[in-house]
Amino acid sequence: MIPRHPTTRSERAPGGFPRRWAVAASAAALTASLTGCLDEDGADGDAAPPAPPPLGTPEEVVAGMVDLIDSAESYLVDLDAEVAAGEGGYAQHETFVLSTDPEPVFQWFERFPAIGDGDAYEQAWLRVGGDGPILFRTTYASAPREDRFYSRAGADATAPPLGPEHTLSRDPVGAPVKDLAATMSVAEEDKEPGEGPDGDDGAVVRYSGTFDLTSPAAAGEKAEVQEGVPFELRVDEHAHPTGLTYETVTGPHTWTYHSIDAPPATRYCGTVEGVPHTGTARVVPTHGDIACDEAVDVVERYLEMPDGQKDGTGYLAEVDGWTCGIRTRAEIDGRTAEDVARCSTDWPETTRRVDLLRVD
Repeated sequence: MIPRHPTTRSERAPGGFPRRWAVAASAAALTASLTGCLDEDGADGDAAPPAPPPLGTPEEVVAGMVDLIDSAESYLVDLDAEVAAGEGGYAQHETFVLSTDPEPVFQWFERFPAIGDGDAYEQAWLRVGGDGPILFRTTYASAPREDRFYSRAGADATAPPLGPEHTLSRDPVGAPVKDLAATMSVAEEDKEPGEGPDGDDGAVVRYSGTFDLTSPAAAGEKAEVQEGVPFELRVDEHAHPTGLTYETVTGPHTWTYHSIDAPPATRYCGTVEGVPHTGTARVVPTHGDIACDEAVDVVERYLEMPDGQKDGTGYLAEVDGWTCGIRTRAEIDGRTAEDVARCSTDWPETTRRVDLLRVD
């Protein structure tokens, strides 16, 4: 049994086309057309895009955030929280990832620090659509080795603590913002917010005040409401959130919005074709520091290699410091795990890797 702890920007390019250059004199226009130095689309590349429209009231901005999260085609959002445990506590880190290309894929990562003699570890869940199978893996040191690879979760310690209908959906990311929209009282609007907790986050305004926060509850349990929770919300020029911090009875919670409506740069990297025995597979890095560009490049180069350049029944091969291999046909047919192949930088331990997950 795996021990459980209590679970407590998109740099979106502004719309519009490059600024068009106006040519006042016909002679200048003729010269430009002959020399190719200018064109009507501003090919000099130095023209600034149109400025985004001014932000509305705090209430309008937050209402827009609710709509944004409800309709976003993708996002990657972190939650850092101080969790009370006995007489002490610990820092917990969660990551929520959504991709909808070509279908919704929800991921939730729960990372725990080292406590006492134990090592830090991560637990991860993945679900395709609203009713697809739930996949689970963990890096917990005492877990069986097979649990370190994605497999179908059961109704035990491998099930999300608040249920998949909440955890593997838009609800965790959207709920605090909806609470803000419904109950916030803004005390200050700072249009010179300075840097965020992790440096320049692009924020152009910071709202602070209080709101009523509804804590998520498991199915059949009553949700608790904490009134008058202090908050700070940081917003960029496109009215997208960059950070939200609030203080609950258990400690501070900080949401960091790395991307909304922009494909995540890691954690889920779409699909690839040409995978032996299954045809198509999902490209899923196990570490947040593995960029999708690198992951997909390594995987595709491995798949394109002739079998004669691969070793053994696992078809092992090296690709720029990565070792890639494929599960045996018996393992795939028996579905002992959900990955059909993997590439790793620490083979054979394979803790830092990219999994190719089956889509059937």
